[in-house]
Amino acid sequence: MRPLISCLMVTQPGRETLIRRAIACFERQTYERRELVVVHDAPNATGDGRDSLARFLRTEAESARIVSAEPGRSLGELRNRAIEQAGGDLVCQWDDDDQYHPDRLARQWEAMQEAKADACFLASQLHYFAGSRELFVRDVGTRGIEGTVMHRRDLPVRYPAMAKEEDTVFMRELVKRFNTTVLHGEPWLYLRVFHGNNTWDEQHHRRMMQSAWDVETLRAWQDELTRQTRSYDLLRPVTVRGRDGRAFGIPPRDGPPSCGDATLSARPVLTRWKVES
Repeated sequence: MRPLISCLMVTQPGRETLIRRAIACFERQTYERRELVVVHDAPNATGDGRDSLARFLRTEAESARIVSAEPGRSLGELRNRAIEQAGGDLVCQWDDDDQYHPDRLARQWEAMQEAKADACFLASQLHYFAGSRELFVRDVGTRGIEGTVMHRRDLPVRYPAMAKEEDTVFMRELVKRFNTTVLHGEPWLYLRVFHGNNTWDEQHHRRMMQSAWDVETLRAWQDELTRQTRSYDLLRPVTVRGRDGRAFGIPPRDGPPSCGDATLSARPVLTRWKVES
């Protein structure tokens, strides 16, 4: 029997549109033995705000394990709380403001099986700027991308109590202490979204595009990328860009995406995580 995989989401009030889309991506996964664990935090919010989010989550994700955390915890601490509440043999980071291909869980689990690994990262991902409707393919080679991790739940490692870079520190610790593998060649499994109020600002996201595919590579993959992005909820038409310029455009799609039918907005959403000194 395949292992149960717990997808771990940390969220806050004010992010309901993003949450709904991430839940839709979870529900459309082809890997059947899965559960969703949602840890919600409401720093600087009223009790009503916390209750409202809890009601929303119970409605949108009836089968999810919903956990209320103490206000003011760092993002790293909230991720640890999610691991503690997970019931799966494996856990997978499932950020509320990104989107996921229906085959993501299945392919990462298969990669772990093939490598007999304790953890798996993705080497590449789609990176979408909602305001400008630009799509890049970021590829970091053999290193793996922070935030794309799937790992054994019983590994004795936890996130540091940090509001930023907690997943970078966590990845380094996993790579140093355990057998990890990196899945190559399927960037469409994970769509990272810059929506205007992420943990990191746009300048940081743009700098990451230094490791994006070039125009020649993108055009060689045009048909496959166009086909695979039908799974995603993007404002269209989309301009696919390489680090050296424009590659091609993706026209409007016929029919709804796999990850929900709400239009992805560049409207800022709430993001406040306590920074631990």
